[in-house]
Amino acid sequence: MKTIFNISIFIAILSLFSSCNDDDSSDAFIVMGERTVTINKDGGNISIPVSTTVAYSVTPVDPWCTISGKNAIGFDIVVEFNESVQQRSTDVVIAAPGFDPVTIVVTQDKGVPFFTIEDAQKKKSFIKEGETHTVTFKTNADYTATSSEEWLSVGNITSTSFKLTAEDNTSPGARTAKVTVKSEGIPDVIIEITQEGPPPTWKLENGWFTDGWGNWEVTGYEDMFILTSDAYMPDKVLGVPTPTGAKYITRANLGQTPTEGRVLQTITEIPDGNYILYCRFAGSSLNASDELSLIAVVNGTETKQRITATSSWQQHSMPITVSGGTCKVGIYANWVGGGSSGMTMKAIDFQLIAN
Repeated sequence: MKTIFNISIFIAILSLFSSCNDDDSSDAFIVMGERTVTINKDGGNISIPVSTTVAYSVTPVDPWCTISGKNAIGFDIVVEFNESVQQRSTDVVIAAPGFDPVTIVVTQDKGVPFFTIEDAQKKKSFIKEGETHTVTFKTNADYTATSSEEWLSVGNITSTSFKLTAEDNTSPGARTAKVTVKSEGIPDVIIEITQEGPPPTWKLENGWFTDGWGNWEVTGYEDMFILTSDAYMPDKVLGVPTPTGAKYITRANLGQTPTEGRVLQTITEIPDGNYILYCRFAGSSLNASDELSLIAVVNGTETKQRITATSSWQQHSMPITVSGGTCKVGIYANWVGGGSSGMTMKAIDFQLIAN
């Protein structure tokens, strides 16, 4: 914007000055126009007319005003675009030796608030153990940044960035949060947060058999599998405390003909994907012709993985791919030697963990 001055008045003043000084050889220094000027947020040039016979200087107080085209009849004040959301003013001092300085006050309208952030800054991913990420942006306004979750904190807030810190995620599966940036006159900005977590675990119901065969489906000849809790049940199984009333699957040493059987539990509403079936097991004296395996049944198809019998408690596992949201998991036995087989077994603590 330019401050427009009445040219006819300017010419008249110059004529008067000239007529008054035709016979006067003394120096002259006159600054025309208003002593206060206003310009909009976009900035521009403000023309200041001067009539002088001496050299003069023009000094802006603030760097957002500069001087252009200074000569004996005037100069321009060049005002930059105002990015701030505050009205601003500055002094421009015009001075000549032997004359009182003249000060022009320049006032500029406030700018429009903005908050500019790249799309890449609107999504942040954290590892399970927790870490800190920095969100960067450009703004000319005051703002607040608020996390939707306690495990995600906001700190080190500056005019160009803030930091996000996530705690260690001990809950099964990934978790999400949102950070909302608010500033008056600006639409809310949402930062989407995701954090990795431990694989989700589906502990089978009654996995320690404290409720007998509840939730389990047992097939095979009568008493092929039995539940017991005896001196072989330790206080802890691989460091996991044994719950009160826990039992383990074992076999009955009965003189039956060769046969096979299964102990299965059905899991429903499970997301499709890859999983690992785990079981705590101890056993010995497995004949070469006998089979003892972990088993999974998905869409009617059985998958088995043999268990190597050992005298001490071990954790055994097998991979499973679930589709259709349902599967059956458990243990399979086929004692070809029947009751004469010397094989012993103890199985407990089944669980399914996403891989």
